[in-house]
Amino acid sequence: MKRAGILAIGCALAMSTGAFAQSGAPGQPTVPGSAGTPGTTGPDRTGTQGPIGAGTDRTMPNDQQNDQQRRANDTQEFIKKAAIANMAEIQLGQLASTKAENPEVKQFAQKMVEAHTKALDELKQAASGSGATLPTELDKKHQKLHDKLSKLSGAEFDREYMDAMVDAHKDVAKALEKRSKSGAEQQSASTATSSAGSGTPTTTGTSGTTASASAEPGGDVTAWASKTLPDVQSHLQEAQQLEHSLESAKKNNDNNNNGNSTGATGTTGTTGSTSGTSGSGSSTGGNTPPE
Repeated sequence: MKRAGILAIGCALAMSTGAFAQSGAPGQPTVPGSAGTPGTTGPDRTGTQGPIGAGTDRTMPNDQQNDQQRRANDTQEFIKKAAIANMAEIQLGQLASTKAENPEVKQFAQKMVEAHTKALDELKQAASGSGATLPTELDKKHQKLHDKLSKLSGAEFDREYMDAMVDAHKDVAKALEKRSKSGAEQQSASTATSSAGSGTPTTTGTSGTTASASAEPGGDVTAWASKTLPDVQSHLQEAQQLEHSLESAKKNNDNNNNGNSTGATGTTGTTGSTSGTSGSGSSTGGNTPPE
């Protein structure tokens, strides 16, 4: 009977010891094992990493970041050049409005002042969200042209001004066309990227805001370029026609001057020859003896 009681007490102690080992000693929490496997004890662990992606920021790939930065830089450079070109058209037009001799050139100059003042105002509005700082004065190239034309007058001024207008509008039209084309290609690429996935790719920052990863930097500026291009092309055609008209007038004037000079020289020579002939005749007649 005593033996049976001792065995029961021993079993109870063994079970208590096993339970103590199962739960772990104070300060030694159990580390869960795999399903169906008893956990093992280990050191205390804090800040355990949760599931991948949970509570972390997803950043844009480096190549995409670089591409967007490049496009942003291109946008700012385009804004700067476009602003200077419009400022030059305005200032040169104001100069020609007072110095031009040909009425059509004067009218064209006034038109340039109005058209490019409007275009510059629209560019400022389109560039307002780009972070670009617009220039307030001409660059060296355009200032040099302004200074050159300031020293001319009359028909020479008209020809030089219209020649400058043709060159300037060619350059601006080319820049606007390039910007419009690149903007269309970027928009097409963005649309293709969005269609390929479940939606538009997004980038989540630490503040929790979401931005489109495929958004085109300077989209408003590209829209301005597309809108302004037809006007610039029309100005170019008008400038070319005026330039051709002025050159034709100059050639006709030069030809007339050369013709008048040649005619005057020929008349003088003929008169001298006639006089000489007349003198010879008179002399010969005087020496002829009477019959």
